[in-house]
Amino acid sequence: MPESRRRRRPRGGPARSQRSKAQEQAPPGFGTRTVQKLGIRPRVWRRMRRWVYLASAGLIAALVILSFGLTSFPAGGRAGSSAGGPTKPEEGIGTIYADEGAVHVNEPTSVEYTTIPPHSGNHWPQWAECGVYTNELPDERIVHNLEHGQIVISYNLPNPDDVAQLVVLTKELEEFDFWGILRPYSKLAEGKVGMSAWTVIDVMDGVDEERITRFYDEYYRNRFSNETQSIGRGIPCGSTMGS
Repeated sequence: MPESRRRRRPRGGPARSQRSKAQEQAPPGFGTRTVQKLGIRPRVWRRMRRWVYLASAGLIAALVILSFGLTSFPAGGRAGSSAGGPTKPEEGIGTIYADEGAVHVNEPTSVEYTTIPPHSGNHWPQWAECGVYTNELPDERIVHNLEHGQIVISYNLPNPDDVAQLVVLTKELEEFDFWGILRPYSKLAEGKVGMSAWTVIDVMDGVDEERITRFYDEYYRNRFSNETQSIGRGIPCGSTMGS
């Protein structure tokens, strides 16, 4: 009988197939020899790779969400400031006064302030929403806004054109709906405009757009009061953090 022929192992048999699978399952930068030396099975690599992908995707998503939160929330800090606003008034931009406290008094208790308009002192527990007002707001209410790092623009302008100019200017001020109040104020001398931040005032003749803008840009979101310093940033209108 003729001798049976020994079947030759086809090229690329099991050994080569295992190497191919190992190569396919190896992570980037790991070749077949590395996988074999480490003694890690292809199934294990698949599991490891899956967890690495999931962890990476989760980390990227968290970073994106965090980045969006920091850039979208108006209280995160104004341009040019890494800590949410200045911590002390700048000499030469308005007149700086000593802090006169921030005790809450029951509404409608009246408070005697030392300056017109006021810059700090006792005030009512409820502050005003930011925006443009055509009616006078009580000092006891807007002082609370000053405590939060907001800017109050008061005016006594008999010329309607000057008032209109001031209203248009507020629309050009950055984030005024979160950090600014415009109100008529009969206690000012006629023809005057008064800028107020916590412990800072600047009173001027008429509508000086450059001076108003400079004051607002420097002091909105400020952290001059004890409350804003305690939380590390100013408190915008609509926030529930204010007290």
